[in-house]
Amino acid sequence: MKTLTPLIDSMLHRPLAEGVHAMAGAVLPHFRSAEAILTYGSILRGEPPAETLIDFYVVVTDRHDLSPSRTGQVFGKLLPPNVFYFQTMFEGQILRSKCTVVTHDAFERGVSPDTRNPYFWARFSQPCVLVYARDTIARLRMTELVSQAVRTAYRHASGLAPGADPVTQWKTLFGETYRTELRPESSARAGHIVDAYRAYYTEVSRVLIQSPPMRMAWWPQRLEGKLLSVLRLCKAAFTFQGGADYAAWKIQRHTGEKLEVQDWQRRHPIIAGLILLPRLISKKVIR
Repeated sequence: MKTLTPLIDSMLHRPLAEGVHAMAGAVLPHFRSAEAILTYGSILRGEPPAETLIDFYVVVTDRHDLSPSRTGQVFGKLLPPNVFYFQTMFEGQILRSKCTVVTHDAFERGVSPDTRNPYFWARFSQPCVLVYARDTIARLRMTELVSQAVRTAYRHASGLAPGADPVTQWKTLFGETYRTELRPESSARAGHIVDAYRAYYTEVSRVLIQSPPMRMAWWPQRLEGKLLSVLRLCKAAFTFQGGADYAAWKIQRHTGEKLEVQDWQRRHPIIAGLILLPRLISKKVIR
């Protein structure tokens, strides 16, 4: 019987643009206990690294890497994950990354079938690539964790749309998971992700066809998930390292208006955020 592990291992080790590896190399020294770095999102769909925000997930084994501040470490443990913004120069161009940091233990809990909230298992049931692994053991551990995320997601997908074809099951699932967060995209975006990787999701469903479906009421997850989204936004005011630079980049990307971030704004991100927020809203960068 064919198992899921080779399929996930093949997905995790697809080639990436050199710029992605360069950005990961710039991020890595900031996290001494980094076990692995995963990337996902638009960079896997052919976007040039210098023209998009490279999404990284850094899995660490020491909670002190969650934040340089004690407050950030506490919040990162109570309400994972924490978020950083980094940028670096590569071949004469600026590369930018939104870097999400989580401990290995929190990641493992998040992809477990015992965790009803889909924040982690839904994300990592979508295609991703392992940019960095500390060693062979870390690579194997990440393959198993991502495989677990896919198994958990599939069981919910088959429970939501029993008897439907695999593509419909996965679209139904992601439509529901999108509704559990505050996101700029509509739930229809979920369907585009499945269409982009139709062969992958069909094969996953074929391999996992014998897995027992999981059924749950989704409206409580929507309420809980949106509450957690609000709490994470509040937390980001205290823990989002590099948030002022990130906001300035978002404004420039959406409007062409270049903002110079001052050193004092980097030192006082909450004040900077309050100053930049009206511009983000007026330019419809956030809604």
